[in-house]
Order: sequence, then C-alpha cells, then structure tokens
Amino acid sequence: PALVKNLEHYISKREKAITSQKELKAKGKRFFLATNSHYDACNFTMGTAFGKDWRRLFDFTVTGSRKPTFFQSATNSFCSADPSRPLFYGDVATPPLKMGEDYVLGNYKGIELTYEHELKKASIKYLFVGDQYFSDCYWAMKLPNWDALVVVEELAREGKIIGKEKDLLGYEKWWGSHFFEEMPDGTKKLTVWANLMIAVIKKVSPGLDLSLIHISEPTRRYAISYAVFCLKKK
Repeated sequence: PALVKNLEHYISKREKAITSQKELKAKGKRFFLATNSHYDACNFTMGTAFGKDWRRLFDFTVTGSRKPTFFQSATNSFCSADPSRPLFYGDVATPPLKMGEDYVLGNYKGIELTYEHELKKASIKYLFVGDQYFSDCYWAMKLPNWDALVVVEELAREGKIIGKEKDLLGYEKWWGSHFFEEMPDGTKKLTVWANLMIAVIKKVSPGLDLSLIHISEPTRRYAISYAVFCLKKK
C-alpha cells in the first residue's frame, strides 16, 4: 500500500530509457526482458516506469525466470503467463517463443532457439545487462555467444558524475561506501562487493539509463534486480 501511494518516491520515470531503446531498435537491435520478479510485480513496476504500453519495447517477457538457474540449465520449461493461475504458471510453452507474449520460468537455450528461428541465423551474440554481479551476470558470461554488462549505480554516486540524480543520494548514511571500508587505523580496504565485482565481472558501467529501475529506499545491497536483455545482431 505504501508503495502504491507514493510511486514517485520509489520508482523513477524512465523517459530517456524509452528513447534510447527505440533508437537501438531502429538500428536493428532486439530486446526481451527477463526478471526473477513475479508477473504482477513486473507489470506494476515496468508500467509505472515505462508506461502502460511498456511491452512494446520488448519482443517478449520472461518473469519468474529463477536466475541463475535460467543460465545454468537448458532444460527448465517455459510456461505461458496466466494471471488466473497460481504463480501465473500457464500451459507449457515450447520454443520458439511467440513475439509479443508473456512467459514465466524458462532457460537461456529457449531464448537462443527463439531468435535463431526469428532471425533465420545462428551464432547470434547476446548482451545481458543487469545489476547482480554473481547470480545474473557471471553465469551469463560463462555461456558461448553471451556477454554481460553490470550496471553499478554507486559508481555514479561516489564518483560524483551524476549531477542531478536524486535516486541514490544519501545511501551512505545506512552503510557507507559501496566500494571501500575504513579501517580503525584510518586505512581503507575494498568491500566484499568491490572484490566480488573485480573477481567475476569484465564490464561495468555507472548507468545506461535503459537498465534499472532505481529504488531509493536503503535496500540496494539486497538482490533486487530488474534486468534488460539486449540482443545484438552481427
């Protein structure tokens, strides 16, 4: 109820993201959305941030994808998204998936089969954009033909490169720097999050403005992830 009553405090409108995505689509890029969030939560947040017709930006959606299992197994079935059923699990859907449809569960191999069928070509390159270093991006990077980019908004906050961004202001009041921990002797060492990022990720960005829904409450260290997949054509 509090979220619904104060949407502007929790979910940012993403007009620039819509523009960026349309420009990429005009250049031949293809997009689908996959998130661990449930169907109704995804519809609510994306509808608020991108507008009620947000689905037009994606070829199809996959909610409740259960990453990292989504990337680890090629056998997890897709189901159609059915709001009338428990957990929205509808009938089993066999790839290739249909454009414009909503699905739940699934696996990376079904995505590959879908686009190979749609584009009539093989060895398509995929870029996964997310904000979870290990559970999302690391496992995507381990797959052939997949790469990953992690959006770490704290880079912008601590690097002071976003002048008017308000979404992350003041998070250090709750947990300090995302990257450095001050020791009793005055020295600094890398935090667990910084070490993890360095160990498992190749590409990091402070923001793309088409990637994440900003959440301004002090929850950024938990595994909250709204991920956008970008399909790159050779």
